[in-house]
Amino acid sequence: MTKYLFALLLAVTSSAVIAKSTFSSNSVWGNNTYGQLDTGDIVYQDDEIICLHGKSNKCYDKEVLAKCGMPPKALEEKIKYQDCKKRLAAKTNNQ
Repeated sequence: MTKYLFALLLAVTSSAVIAKSTFSSNSVWGNNTYGQLDTGDIVYQDDEIICLHGKSNKCYDKEVLAKCGMPPKALEEKIKYQDCKKRLAAKTNNQ
């Protein structure tokens, strides 16, 4: 009887240890929703938009990214970026 209980306990314990180590090593199954993504990795895209992983997933118009680049952080560059977006929108509306 003791051998039976020991074998049962060993089977249950080893299954739990394997499951726990698998869960912990694979962050997609853990608490990290995005798995092993790095900042800037594409999390979604279609014909018109692209969304990048970061502190908050931000989505951008693909045409704006192609013509104007990524939105800058410096104020002077932001003004140039906004002008580029306005010119692109005006060109699109005129067509």
